[in-house]
Amino acid sequence: DKKTPSDQKQGQRDKIITGRLVLIDLHYYQFISQFSVQKQTLDATTEILELGVNLATTAVGAAGTKTILGAISSGISGSKLAIDKNFFYEKTVPVLISQMNAQRKETLAPIIAGTSKGVSEYPLTQALSDLNNYYLAGTFVGALQSIQADAGAKEKKADDKLEGLRKSPFSEDKAAKQIIKWI
Repeated sequence: DKKTPSDQKQGQRDKIITGRLVLIDLHYYQFISQFSVQKQTLDATTEILELGVNLATTAVGAAGTKTILGAISSGISGSKLAIDKNFFYEKTVPVLISQMNAQRKETLAPIIAGTSKGVSEYPLTQALSDLNNYYLAGTFVGALQSIQADAGAKEKKADDKLEGLRKSPFSEDKAAKQIIKWI
């Protein structure tokens, strides 16, 4: 079973595509899991610190020490809240990850479709460009760009709809005549 040079080229192209996809996916999953672990580590660490300081507050006898430890406990709680709000943007990170997942699926489709084509129809240069798009789709920058583009498209659609409504001719009907009389 001899392969033609065209089949050999397609096989090599597909190996490159598969290899890059695996590396991109590994990098993406590592990024997502690392990000999740960092958040969980922060939460666990601050909760343990708070618990320790609160226990120490009840264990000490001097009122001044209790006040200081209470203030430290409040500082830990406030710091965690500030980090949650400013660094993790409360609920925006899960939204960005969902957007990245959706974008990755959309950008994967042309790659998969391309591998079923010959090298002349889906050259390696196009595959590499598509793979770069796939990689970018798995980044926060890519997710934000996608959200911005979606929002822009929705705004344009809403503007067009409003413009159409504004240009529609007004016709006086019975109800309109009654309103005009009332005014």
